[in-house]
Amino acid sequence: MTKRFSIIILAAVLTLSSVSLLDGFDNNPNREGGTWIPYTKENIDSGKIKGGHDTITYEGMELKKKVHQQTDTDGGNNFINRFAKDALESLRIGAHDEDSTKILGIPFDDPPIGSTGWGGWLDHFYNPETGKGLKGGLGGRPATEKAKDYAVEIKKLLCKSQKTPLTDAEKKTLYELFGKTGHLLQDMGSPFHVGDATHAFQQFFPTWGFENYVSNNWGSLGSQIITKNLELTEVLNEKE
Repeated sequence: MTKRFSIIILAAVLTLSSVSLLDGFDNNPNREGGTWIPYTKENIDSGKIKGGHDTITYEGMELKKKVHQQTDTDGGNNFINRFAKDALESLRIGAHDEDSTKILGIPFDDPPIGSTGWGGWLDHFYNPETGKGLKGGLGGRPATEKAKDYAVEIKKLLCKSQKTPLTDAEKKTLYELFGKTGHLLQDMGSPFHVGDATHAFQQFFPTWGFENYVSNNWGSLGSQIITKNLELTEVLNEKE
């Protein structure tokens, strides 16, 4: 029994050695006292905003808003009023909660703050060459399989909405599920999550690693991403 327990603990340690603890893609770098740090240029420039999945989600919505403002006949007002304002908070909550993880009943991240419960970063890896998820240690399912689970729940709510309007609580659950799915897609932008490379202890070496770079350069990266995507949108519009 003691030997079996030791193997389980060792497996947990090996797994944790390949999971990032950094702010760049972390689930909770932008909250103080349980509330979001305001997403302003001042807070970005001062370093209070350090990336994270909630911020990636915010940036994505900001990009969508700018695209709709440039392409919609109403200047994007319909999209902003009917979707962006209504969904953004729940999308950020879902993106946050997807990293809330328990292993063997022990929480390894801050608990979920929304209605969809715990996520789990053991299932946030996908190697496109092998089709597998996190290797070694406790392992994990491929991120694609977890995304399919969320797709099933999303489809149930969308089917229900065709018959009766969703309640406010159901809408929040729907958006949180989209936020969790978005988190999995965001992780596919990290070479560690698609290459299954060990990236532990980078927080002790500020000049190392992709995620440290993202964290330390979030302000400039965010503005570059929006600028490049708007340029791409203009090119696509010209071709239509």
